[in-house]
Amino acid sequence: MKKKILLILLFFLLPSMISAIDKPEFSHHRDFYSEPFYLTLSSDSGTIIYTLDCSKPSYNNGYIYSNPIKISRTTIVRAIACIDENHCSDVRTHSFIFLDDVIHQDNSGVPKPEHKRDHVYWTEEFDMSDVNVSEEEIKEALLDIPTISIAAPYDSLFGVAGILRGQNLMDGKSEKAGDPNDPNWHEIIECSVEMIYPENKKFGKYKDWQENAGIKIQGGGGRWYNGYYDHKQSFTLEFKKYYGEGTLKNDIFKAAPFNRETSPGEFDKIILRAGHNKSWGADWDRENTVYTRDQFGRDLQILMSGWGSHGTFVHLYLNGKYWGLYNPCERMDDNQLAIYFGGDNKDYYYGKGKDGDMAGNDDRYDYLCRTDWTKRRLSKLAEYLAIDEYIDLCLLYCYANAGDSPQYYYGNRNEPPGPVYFTAWDIEDSFGGGSKRSGPPEAIEKMKEKNRLTGDKFKLYFNVRNNIDFKMKFADRAYKHCYNNGILTDENVIAVWDSLCRFIEKAILCEIARWGDERGKVYDYDHWHKEWEDVRNDLRGRADKLIKELKSVGMYPSVQPPIFKHGDDIIMDKVIYTDSDFQLTIERAGDSDTIYYTTDGTDPRTWDLTASVSQTAIKVDSPKEIITINGSGIIKARSKKGKIWSPLHELAINPESLNGLKEDEQIENAIKSFKLYQNYPNPFNATTRIGLYLSKETHVRLEVFNLLGEKVAVLLDDVKQAGTYSIVFNGSDLPSGMYIYQLRCGNKNLYRKMLLLR
Repeated sequence: MKKKILLILLFFLLPSMISAIDKPEFSHHRDFYSEPFYLTLSSDSGTIIYTLDCSKPSYNNGYIYSNPIKISRTTIVRAIACIDENHCSDVRTHSFIFLDDVIHQDNSGVPKPEHKRDHVYWTEEFDMSDVNVSEEEIKEALLDIPTISIAAPYDSLFGVAGILRGQNLMDGKSEKAGDPNDPNWHEIIECSVEMIYPENKKFGKYKDWQENAGIKIQGGGGRWYNGYYDHKQSFTLEFKKYYGEGTLKNDIFKAAPFNRETSPGEFDKIILRAGHNKSWGADWDRENTVYTRDQFGRDLQILMSGWGSHGTFVHLYLNGKYWGLYNPCERMDDNQLAIYFGGDNKDYYYGKGKDGDMAGNDDRYDYLCRTDWTKRRLSKLAEYLAIDEYIDLCLLYCYANAGDSPQYYYGNRNEPPGPVYFTAWDIEDSFGGGSKRSGPPEAIEKMKEKNRLTGDKFKLYFNVRNNIDFKMKFADRAYKHCYNNGILTDENVIAVWDSLCRFIEKAILCEIARWGDERGKVYDYDHWHKEWEDVRNDLRGRADKLIKELKSVGMYPSVQPPIFKHGDDIIMDKVIYTDSDFQLTIERAGDSDTIYYTTDGTDPRTWDLTASVSQTAIKVDSPKEIITINGSGIIKARSKKGKIWSPLHELAINPESLNGLKEDEQIENAIKSFKLYQNYPNPFNATTRIGLYLSKETHVRLEVFNLLGEKVAVLLDDVKQAGTYSIVFNGSDLPSGMYIYQLRCGNKNLYRKMLLLR
């Protein structure tokens, strides 16, 4: 009887026990290699079956593992453990990349067209003659940024019915489509995705990962004429339960050059952007390629408003072939909105400026866009629109003068109801510097006059722009970003641009070798540096030009905000730290202006469509007024001339901590017993020196914080004699961005900011 019961239990339990079969273990990590080795596979449960041709192993596909596998060239090993045909583990994939194979990659693997509608336009050669550097320097470049390795059955990628072959790129319906799809074509195919971080100071601390996903060609323009327009295609990676775990829960942006701290860490899909309009593989504006314009625009949106599409840069391999420099980024569709705001994608609506509705119920969005908001309060508008984030997006498009506008995404939650968020997209044809469809900043009104707007043509903007409170808010945001060390001021915006370009400065050599001569003429390293420099030069003075444009269409007032001073020094920052009473001078910017300010955090101007002086506002009847701030406080001030208000000038004094601060910060304090000097060089790349002076022996602590208030380094924590000291700070393990360094002596603190560029 006991035996019978045991057999019955095993009958019911065995399937669940078998379903939890562990993936095989690999003796070597996915990595970059220079010497052959033997790979050992092991499993405690079942027979190991593996493939070496990138196909997915199964009970009926692959080799049965019995002896170590010799790996002597770039190889992708995919393996499973099976008990029987119906009980196998998930697939484990490891890419072993030999850099010698990469630099000698030729065109011998390019397939030949097999019929008149079969088009193969791309090349595969890694041409060392296009880069005037040694093989060792190229190998260093291949290891200078992270790598994504994608593996899928050869035919599904490169075969006649593969996603990359000509007749599969368009369906033949539009004038630029070309031939009809192959009858065996699949839009999306299954693949393995591996993230490999190089073992160096910048990325060695990050853990590699692998996920199974679906992959398809991304974008419409790249498909034109069966792929002739863009030889280097972009891809979409979809992380669905059909392929693996569901959403990607490995943070692909944890080592991104900017905004890694705000990454959600979970993704429904990732777009691998190839560059498109600014790519040497495309046929539009190759000569102005830098590869960073698009991500620059998306990073600026996040830096301006805290909202936008995150992204980074990687080397991409397809089935072991080096495919070039790519820009992984997130797309704010209904699935990604659900990750940010909760719920399920069915609770959301989203659309695109150029293509209209994409998914979900559009009732709230339609109400937002068809309503004339001129006489409605912003509090009501805020129920339907994330106002500050939308204004910042509009300012970004004006500042960038995006040549293919508007390509933004937008979406909102319907259950429960939420505001619409707009996210910049396809902004690579921007920021001047010779760009084919861009130039100096341009107001949205002028873009419309010149018929440069497509799709929805910023229809929401024109429905809200005549609301006097929205217009004031628009000016406030423009002032915030374009003055007082705002993100669009020359120093800061150029620092962001340079950081992104420097992030790929070595990696771009590999892109040149792979794609630089794709259409005949070679665009070399010197040419790329010149394009980088051209955009940098075009960014100088761009904020001033933006303000001039906004004034010309009535979206920025003629009255300037009051000036803040401490003594004779004009305060250029938004946050001042002090441990003593702070003397603040508020001074007129114009002779006939009247100043109104508050010290309780409220606005001197009302937001009730009357633009009146608020009850809490303090009027300044003289050209200037000196006020004393005891402890912490937020000063908000505006100038008023007749009925015209200036933008808001805001200053925070002595916040309790650095935690949560996202603004650039500089702290000055007239403490004579010790001094903290500005670091040199600043901005700096990797290392800099911080000087300090002590008038007497004391215990000192020198620390470095990021803008989230997180401590990243302790440089000094000791008793020091009187004198001058120079401390070296090494930021080689940190991302680009602004940092705060704090000197504490007793109960007194001094702070300064420094800018790390990588």
